[in-house]
Amino acid sequence: MWEQTPYWDTCPQKPPQPRICRHQVELGELAQQKGTSDKVKDFGQKMVTHHSKAGDDLKQVAQQQGLNLPEEMSKQDRATYDWLSKLEGKQFDEAYARAGQLKP
Repeated sequence: MWEQTPYWDTCPQKPPQPRICRHQVELGELAQQKGTSDKVKDFGQKMVTHHSKAGDDLKQVAQQQGLNLPEEMSKQDRATYDWLSKLEGKQFDEAYARAGQLKP
């Protein structure tokens, strides 16, 4: 879909998939709630901040282009969120770090 939009043909980078912004915001919020290390909590906050802004920017551009963006996470992203939400303590931190490619 994005590849066919003339606006993006002039951009050096293609836009992020809309699901990524939503997914990362919700995972970042989860990390802030369930994380036990400062590194995981801080990374979660950064993900919320950056991906919220990216999502807002994407919504604005989509609206200008007359595009509709999905409101919900994909099934795969929801499954990842649900799996992580069941973990606790160090197990959550390690799994979140792997999912977010955060180095220990």
